[in-house]
Amino acid sequence: MGCEFKMNTPPELPNHHEDVGELMRSATGRLEAFFRRLVDLGQPHGDIAQEINAEFMAKSLLTLTVGLRVLARGAFGATGLQAINSCALRPIGH
Repeated sequence: MGCEFKMNTPPELPNHHEDVGELMRSATGRLEAFFRRLVDLGQPHGDIAQEINAEFMAKSLLTLTVGLRVLARGAFGATGLQAINSCALRPIGH
C-alpha cells in the first residue's frame, strides 16, 4: 500500500467502506510496530533511554509522521517542519 494512500486516508475514514478502514488500521499498525521495534532495539544499546515507554513512543512517532506529512503540504515551511522534527526526536536522544 502506497505511502500517500496511508497518509491521506485516515481523515477520510468515516466516509469510506469498512474494508478501507481495515486496510488503514492494518497499515498504521504495521508502521507503529516498526517504530516499536526500533525503540526496542535502541534501548539495550543506550541509543534510546530506558525510561522511554516503547509502546507510547511508537504511537507518538506514528502520529508525528502522519502529522508532519500533512503539515508539509504547505501549512509550515522548511524551518517550521525542522523545528517540529527536532522537538519530536528529542525524547529518543536525537
